[in-house]
Parts: sequence; structure tokens; C-alpha cells
Amino acid sequence: MAGLSVYQWRGYDREQRVVSGQLQANNKQAVKVQLLAEGVIVTSAKKIRQERAAIKLPHKKMILDALEQLANLLSAGLPLTQALDVIAGANANRALHTLLLNIHQQISRGSTLTEALRQHPRCFQTLTINLIGIGETSGKLEQMLTQVCIMQRQQMHTRALLIRAMQYPAIVLTVAVLVIWLMLTRIVPAFAGNYESLDAELPALTQSVMHVAQLANSCGPGVLIVAVLISVSWVAIQRRSSRVGLWTDRHLQSIPILGHIIQSGTLHRICFTLAITMHSGLNLLACLQAAAKACGNRYYEQQLKSIAVQIEKGDSLYQAVRTAGAFPVMIEQMVKAGEESGTLENMLQKCAVHYRESLESSVHVLTSLLEPLLMTVLGLVIGILMLAMYLPVFNLGSVL
Repeated sequence: MAGLSVYQWRGYDREQRVVSGQLQANNKQAVKVQLLAEGVIVTSAKKIRQERAAIKLPHKKMILDALEQLANLLSAGLPLTQALDVIAGANANRALHTLLLNIHQQISRGSTLTEALRQHPRCFQTLTINLIGIGETSGKLEQMLTQVCIMQRQQMHTRALLIRAMQYPAIVLTVAVLVIWLMLTRIVPAFAGNYESLDAELPALTQSVMHVAQLANSCGPGVLIVAVLISVSWVAIQRRSSRVGLWTDRHLQSIPILGHIIQSGTLHRICFTLAITMHSGLNLLACLQAAAKACGNRYYEQQLKSIAVQIEKGDSLYQAVRTAGAFPVMIEQMVKAGEESGTLENMLQKCAVHYRESLESSVHVLTSLLEPLLMTVLGLVIGILMLAMYLPVFNLGSVL
């Protein structure tokens, strides 16, 4: 969706009713053409600044709650438009209320739910839209909505777990860096200056720390700017170069603990997506395509596409997975057992549960190791700085 802007539009539908909404497009003419195809004559279309557009977006959790309510109402037998009316009427959040009404308007004009959701790419993930589209096509919309909500709940839980696990170390590290920087640039030079005024030689440790302090004062800002530029450039290169992104996604998994977290999260998404798409009745190739888009890892995306090619040539899923050599032995054996017993969907669901639990366990291990390690290293660094500051004081007696 790069290069698209958000437009607030207003116009008349086929029944001459006033309708409005937001749409992403390249320009105003594209907005008019797209809506005209849906039977809407646009009278005005105004580009919304990104800051304003972002403010009007409902929170992801609110959208997820609305999808869960929609699944429940559809299961109870309510028509789609009526279910949307009920949810919008019961919701006090203005942004979500506007979003639901806009979706309702588009469905009333003849669009499918999937087509209506595609008009709001900043609110709904591509995978979510695709899965809902599969549910509509297969006649299992409410079941697919339920599965999508389960998947997103798990993703939100995992994200919250990671954020919560890293909050304390991040705060401690930030404060420690500020304290060390203050000591190097202000306190240590002041101590050393007072001691040098006595024409005495500084201890070796203090001299070393003073050299570091001088470097921090003279080169620190430059080093920080260079580090930021390198980081930004690396991220940009990864996004633009598939080869660099592929290399990065593959080798990040080699990092102890962190690599296991990345791999577990990726394998959970792959197995869960395969399971729910199979449950919806899609063929295996379509399921692999959906999993490739959902995995969020370019290395595994490439492997899944290669597996799809092998299956098109006549291999079984187990043979293709084993030939790829990118997946753990457990997945290979579970796939083999599932194919032989006709319970592949169930086996993949079990794999998804296993890797979700493995992910949570790895996050707990990382937190348990990181906090004491961080405190030990910081304590050692600050202890050396304090010793370097007070060694000259201890030597004052011999100087005087």
C-alpha cells in the first residue's frame, strides 16, 4: 500500500442517500472511479493528513472485540447488516462506530464483507481480510471469524508478553546509560582535575577511565549519529532488498534464546494458519499460500513457496517438508502422522499449541536470565567508575 493516501469522501448512493467514509487511493480521481464502480457518485473527496487519520483509528483491541461480537451474532442467526447495526449502536467509541457504519454502508451497496474490509487496510491486517474472504466463499463466515479472533488474541497476548518482559530491563538499561554518561562526562573529569592540580600522577585505572571520558565527550555525539544512521539504513535495506531480508530472517534464528523465540513465534503462525485454512475447506496449495503470507519471516515464506512447488509436482506434504530441511523434526513427524491417519489439521493445531507454549517458555527464560545479567554488568561498570573516581582520593595521603 506504499504511496497511497487516505481520503475522506462524501456522495450519493443509488437510492440518492447521502453516504460518506474513508478510502485509501492514489488521488481523488481514483477515489471517484473506485466508488463509482460501487454505485456511489462522489461529491467531495478530501485528503486527510496522516496525523489526523491515525487519531481517528479505533484501537486494535476494540476492532477485535467487534469481530468477536460479529461472530457471535452471526452464529445466533442475525443477518450481516443487522449484526453490524447492533454492534455499532452498542458502541460508544466514535472511531469504531464510524468504521462499522462505513462497512455497513458498503455492504448495503452490494459489496461483500471482505471488499468492505479491504477499504480499511490500516484497521484490518491483510491476513485477517484474506481469511474472512475464505470464510465468506466457503459459507463458514462465523466459524472463520471465531478462528481469526482466536489467532489475533494469541498474537496480542504474545506481543504483550514480550513488551512486559522487556520493560524492566529497558528502563534499567536506559537509566544506567544516562548515569554512566553523566559520570564519564561530568563527575570523573572534575575529580581528576582536582587531583591533577596537585601535580601527582593519576592511577592507571583513573587514566584509562579519563581516556574513555575524553572519547565520550569528543566522539560520543558523532558515534551516536552514525549508529542511528546505520540502524535506519539497515532497516531500509532489509525492506528494499529481498536478499538482505532473507539473510537476516534466516540468521536471526541462530542467536541463543532470542533466535528460539523468533523461530517459535514464526512456526506457531505457520501451523495455526495452515490448521484454520484447512478447517475452512481450502486445498493444500491455497493453505500454504496463506501461511506464507502470514508467517512474517521471509526465510520461511520462501520455504513454504518451495514446498508448494514440490506438492504441485506430486510430492506429499511430508516429503516436501522433509526435502526443504527448514522445519524441526517434530513438525516433519507430526505432518507424516497426520497425512497417514487423515488428521493433518488436528496435528497442525497441536504443533501450533506446542510452539505457542515454547514461545512463552523462552520469553520467561530470557527474562529470568536478562535481568540478573544486566544488573551484574551494570554493577560492575559503575563499580569500576566509582573506584576510578576514588582511587586518587585514597592516594592523597602519599601525595601530601
